[in-house]
Amino acid sequence: MAIEYCRQLKDRGDNVIAVCRSASEELKNLGISVETDVDITSDESVANLGTRLDRQSIAVSITDCLLFYLSTSSFKACGSPIHEA
Repeated sequence: MAIEYCRQLKDRGDNVIAVCRSASEELKNLGISVETDVDITSDESVANLGTRLDRQSIAVSITDCLLFYLSTSSFKACGSPIHEA
């Protein structure tokens, strides 16, 4: 799902930066910026991402994730909300 979002945003002319733990070959081949090794549950990892992006303006953030809660052994999809700045 995230790859399709990236593809559509790129096709409409947006500057796209994909952020993930690891990137698939399909994502790498889209012709967009890809920031890997980012763990959104780690403050240090997110801070490092901020340093790597070096004050780039972010107009839209799209979250596409699936969370697994070990304590309940259930899945919770957080969907793909779009947040505009």
